[in-house]
Amino acid sequence: MALGRYILEVASPGINRPLVKLEHFEQFRAKRVRVRTHAARHGQKLFIGTLVGVSPAGIEVDDEQGKQREAFGFEEIKEANYEHDFGD
Repeated sequence: MALGRYILEVASPGINRPLVKLEHFEQFRAKRVRVRTHAARHGQKLFIGTLVGVSPAGIEVDDEQGKQREAFGFEEIKEANYEHDFGD
């Protein structure tokens, strides 16, 4: 009987992990996030700031660039990531 060779690979989502599920967003509430939208809002598609609200309908981010709170429905979000701040 011959034994096969196996390779085990372990992957990590990385330091700036993608946020996909509601549970991911809830886990990173009060943390810095990067949100890219499908359509531009206020002339931009990229928002970076503190994740201040999470609900089944979407999220709220205190946008650093626009200096205001932005609400996004999950259908508006193209991608979102935890944005590690190396200054902490």
